[in-house]
Amino acid sequence: MTSSLSAQWDAAREIRSILLRFVAFAILLANLLLGGNEGAERTHFIVVISYFIISVASVVTARFLPSLSWLKTLFVVLDALLVALILYAHILGGPVSENHNLSTTSLVVAFILLNHVGVKQDRRLVLVFSGI
Repeated sequence: MTSSLSAQWDAAREIRSILLRFVAFAILLANLLLGGNEGAERTHFIVVISYFIISVASVVTARFLPSLSWLKTLFVVLDALLVALILYAHILGGPVSENHNLSTTSLVVAFILLNHVGVKQDRRLVLVFSGI
């Protein structure tokens, strides 16, 4: 009885994790399509495509290889690196100007992905994400 309840709880947590991942993807895609990334379109396009591939790979591995903890860490590292790319896309995408403001979209995506890591309830993963 307890093990089935625990399995249901883990499945529900995994579904929430997947939904958060695809909410972040939808925000990234909307930002790319609506053009809120002046001067950094190429960087945002690379991030959107990369994030989609990473998301699909993460869902597949969570479904078929749930016991490999190093894969969870790898996906957290990749997510954190993509967040860093989003936060600094205006610097990486073109000539450096005096305006280094962060966009609302980049902060929302960073917050959602941090929540995504938090849903896993693993302090080590949260520290890895936050450290990067």
